[in-house]
Formats: sequence, structure tokens, C-alpha cells
Amino acid sequence: MKLTLSTLILVIALLVNINTNAYSQTPPCFPEYQGIYYQMDTLINCPPYNSNMPLDVFIGYLALDSLSKYASLDDYNTFINRQSYNDTLRSMMRYIYKTVDYDPSIFLNFMYHRRYNCKPIDEYYYGLIGNILQKSPNPILDASLIGSFLVAQVYVDSIDYYIDTLARWAKTTRTVKATINQLIKGSLPIFNIPAIIEPTIQFTYAKEWFLKPYQDSTDLAFEMEQHKSYIVFLEYRFLCRDSSNVYFTLYPIRCTNSRTACIYPIENDNVIDTYNELGFGTMVNLNIFYAGLTNRINTIKNYTP
Repeated sequence: MKLTLSTLILVIALLVNINTNAYSQTPPCFPEYQGIYYQMDTLINCPPYNSNMPLDVFIGYLALDSLSKYASLDDYNTFINRQSYNDTLRSMMRYIYKTVDYDPSIFLNFMYHRRYNCKPIDEYYYGLIGNILQKSPNPILDASLIGSFLVAQVYVDSIDYYIDTLARWAKTTRTVKATINQLIKGSLPIFNIPAIIEPTIQFTYAKEWFLKPYQDSTDLAFEMEQHKSYIVFLEYRFLCRDSSNVYFTLYPIRCTNSRTACIYPIENDNVIDTYNELGFGTMVNLNIFYAGLTNRINTIKNYTP
């Protein structure tokens, strides 16, 4: 029996192991790529249900899989655009947060599986984030928590620079190698490079993302620095796939309208949020910041209509 969109949303509201490795060469399916990338085995079972999966995670995968089968993107967008910051939207936030947090690599693998070539899951996912930005009383905070695959406090060990010849505009690229001081959301991809010892991570961003508008192109509103600490919200960015592997990289998330790509410096045990995007203040003690962030995460994860 064909399910209606409202039934699918009600499902959302009421109700494997993958190896990953990091490389500095190029993915076989994207030989022009110049940055760091991660590799993981493609999903054999899709959706990736397993007997150890928490119920809320099972529901998240079931809902997204069902939407892709029975709801057009137009119908989905029409439905979700009619929602306020109500039970439906907040329930969707709960299940999607838990689904991504359970295993970000599996979620990315699921989202870009061959099964969804015609109706990619990412359009449902990012459509939800767009609505959160419009309707949440904490728009950037909530969108950052839902849209991130990994949230952490990091210490920058080194920054490598290169010119991305494939990019049309954001060519001045930085690869950040950082130590994880505190993991807040998600889990770390597994490195196979001997010189990289966990808990170390690598991610990439472009200088051009932070150029001040209407000023000289060298005038930066923000730049990461070596030997400094930051709160970072990162996404796993799909690169390509072949018959047996999925390849991805890590970027600061850019789907939230954050002017610093959701990167916030830590200075003298204070988190610096110059534009008060997260709503905790422009300079807030690290312990108070963690308490506020944890409280918001728990509110999202434990929401009950």
C-alpha cells in the first residue's frame, strides 16, 4: 500500500560495521582531487539496519528511506514548509540528530548510496536544516547541531596550504591537522597513516569563505591559527564512490549561515562567538558554553511531543 506523506511524517514523529581510512593521495574515482580524503566500505545492506541499533536511529533511517520511496521532493518541501516550530519539526530534529550521531560514516554512506541516485537523501536532510534555520528560536545553534557530523574542541597542530586548481573561486585552501581535546558529537574516522595518531583529525577549508564583503580581497574576517584551540562543527563531505568504496572529506559546515563556518576560537578559556550566532554570548566561559551546548543537545535528543 502506498504511504502518504503525512503518514511518513507521523512515523518520524512517533516512533555493520564500516572501516574508514584517511589518505593523502587521490580517490580512484576522483583523480583530480587534491585534498585529504577518507575511504570506507560501501554499505552492503541499505538502509543499514542492525539488531544493536537504537530504536530512534532505526526510525530515522526508516523515515528517510520511506520518504525517498513514497514522497516527491516537491510534496515533502510543501509539507515541511507548512510546519512551524512544532511537534513535527522538533520530532524530526530528534530522530535525525540521533541517526547521524550514532555513526556519521554510516549515515553519509546511506545518504549517497546507489539506491538513491534518482532521489538523493541529502535533499530531504538539507531541506530539514533549511527549515530549522527559518523557524527555530535558536536557528544557527540548532542547524549546526543537526547539520554537523562531528562537533569537537580541537587544538590546531599544523596548517598546510595549497591552491585548489579545481575550485572556481575558493582556491586558497588550508588543511588543518588538529588534536581532539573534547568530542561533543559524532565519532572519528580511523586513520591508517602511521604518523597520525588518534585522537587527531584533518579537515579542510578555504580562505575565501571568510573574506569581508565590500573590502579588499585580502581582508579576512576570520582565519584559523596554528597552536590555538577552537570549537568546530564539521560535516563529512561526499567526494565520489566506486563499486566497493565511498570517499569523503571533512569540512566546516556551511549550511547554517554562520559567518565563521561554525568555527569558534577559544581564548583564555572563553569561547569567542563574535556575532553571537549560537546565542550564548560573544565571549562565554568554556564551562558555561559546554553546559549550554549540552543542555541544547539533550533538549533536541529527548524531545517528546
